Amino acid sequence: MKQLTFLLVLLGLVGCNDFMSPNNMAEGVEAEERCNNWQEETRKETIRFGMDYSLFNRACKLNERKTMILGYEGEYETGNSQKDREIRATWTVVTTFELTKN
Repeated sequence: MKQLTFLLVLLGLVGCNDFMSPNNMAEGVEAEERCNNWQEETRKETIRFGMDYSLFNRACKLNERKTMILGYEGEYETGNSQKDREIRATWTVVTTFELTKN
């Protein structure tokens, strides 16, 4: 019975599109951390409607093959969700994340 349960779980994982090998997962975690640090370098704080907001001109996203984090860069967001969607649509893909030295 335990073997059947194990086999069913294994088949479910193999059939799942979100399954990543441990090596790809480790690379993805490292890439995501580097990209998030790169994104944070552009943080711009603002106050709108009495609330604090963080605006960026960079973003990170796991690629479709789920093996690498892609970075996007362009104009700064405005804090207006409709305008920000239009701005982010014009951002270009950045494949290396050069962190500034502080």
